[in-house]
Formats: sequence, C-alpha cells, structure tokens
Amino acid sequence: MIPIIFVRYAPGAMGTFLLTLLQTSSQVACWNTDLEQLKNTSEFSKEFYNWFVTKFTSNVYQHLHNEPHHPYQLDFFSSKFPRGDDVIAEQFIEVLHNNQDNLFLENITKQKLTALRLNKKVVPKFAEGCKIINIVADKPSIKWLHRARWVKLYGKEQDYFVSKENHPDYLKYRYDLNKLTFKNQYQFNDSFYGFVKNQVINDPHVLFFKDKSTIVEHPSNNNADHFFVNLSMLLDSKTAVHTIKGIFDYHGLDYNASLIEQCYTHYWHSNIVQFVKKG
Repeated sequence: MIPIIFVRYAPGAMGTFLLTLLQTSSQVACWNTDLEQLKNTSEFSKEFYNWFVTKFTSNVYQHLHNEPHHPYQLDFFSSKFPRGDDVIAEQFIEVLHNNQDNLFLENITKQKLTALRLNKKVVPKFAEGCKIINIVADKPSIKWLHRARWVKLYGKEQDYFVSKENHPDYLKYRYDLNKLTFKNQYQFNDSFYGFVKNQVINDPHVLFFKDKSTIVEHPSNNNADHFFVNLSMLLDSKTAVHTIKGIFDYHGLDYNASLIEQCYTHYWHSNIVQFVKKG
C-alpha cells in the first residue's frame, strides 16, 4: 500500500492549512525538502514557523500566490477531476519512476506518509486503504466559507470574473502550468449575482461537502480510514487546537503542541478573522 494521507475538503475550507500542519509530524513528509531535513532537530520549529507565515499571509487576495503546494510530479492525477482515478498502485509507482519523482519514491521507500489534497468523492485506485481526513462544511461554517472562497479563489479582471485556481497567472506560482493543457475555464462573462451563485456558492465541488454521508458515498471510499472534522471546529479559536490534536492522535502522529498553537494563532489572525461577520 502506498502511504498517503489525504485531506479532503471544499476549495477554500482550510484544507491546505491542515495539510501543512500535518507536515510538522516526523511521520509525514514535508513539502519543503529543506525543512524535512531539519525534522527532529532543535531548529525545526523556528524554521517551520518562519516558512509557514510566508505561505499564509494576511494578503488573502493573493492567497493562491503564496500558499504551499506539493513538489511531486503528479500531472497524471487530479485532486478535483476524474483524471487518474483508475490508476492502480503498480502503475502509479511506474509513472513516478518514469517521471523521476524521487521525492515521492523516497517517501514510499521510507514508508513516510505523503500528504495530498482531495476535492472529490472518488478515492483513486492507487490510494486504496489510505487515510483520509474529511473536512465537513457544516451549517455554522458555510457563510464563512462563501466569503473566504470569493476573496481567495475568485476575482474580477477587466470585463470578466475569474477563477484564480485555473488562471495562468496563479498557476505559475503553484508550478501547475501543465494544467493549462486541460483548458479549464477561468474567465466568466456573468453578472455579479449569477457568478457568485453559480461558482462561489453552488459549485458542485462544494455542495457535497455539506453532508458527511455524501462525502463518502462513492464505493471507492469503503476501504479507506476516514476521519471527519467540522469546519466550524477549526474556525473557532476555542476548539481548533484541541480538534487538531485529536486528528494527530487518531492517526498516531507525533504532535508539536507549541508549534501547532503558534501556527494556528497566526492563521486565525491572518486568514480566518476577516471573514467572520461582525455583529
């Protein structure tokens, strides 16, 4: 079995934040290879936090410019669309060799968990039996999610509304220029109301995250090790750190309490509070 831990979430629902925190554990490979080399040293916490604050800044309009992205050669697999769903483990490893993806191959050799995004119902065949942390967009969190999605993932450019996730100017910061070959639409000629309704609120990649049973309804989920967390619990500064510790404890991951608390405090002030409706 390929050691993978997915965080499955609606785009905008703190998934990359949680993926990044998981990488503080010695059992999860860090996307930043320099930091991975510092694991289990006295320098790690300081250097990880210094990196973290550059990736989650208060400039939320440029969120996709800054957020961390994995370094693996996975163009044959999509976290959001069906591409790669039928690839079995043996084929997956073969493609890694063909792509000379030594980082991912090293994770497999060391049986170290590779942290990846998942934004769809289907679990790919190569990840059968994997660990999945599912972030549920529960009712208390949904308005916050809509506000965060509008600012972080969308915008306006000349006469068009745009999806930053598919925009060439944003893809280049994620080293995802190969995605341009898939020609995902990124410009929309619509009214403000129509665009927000169709893309921000009623995006099908968001709607199914409102219900636990819907998230895992596809049969490919049957053999996975699932953990569910409500987005509202991560948004609440009184419950978030305890909730995150529960995720680490469930998966048997070593937990750096002071570093996690430090990172959450920064994230709350820079990426959560401005989307909380005042009054």
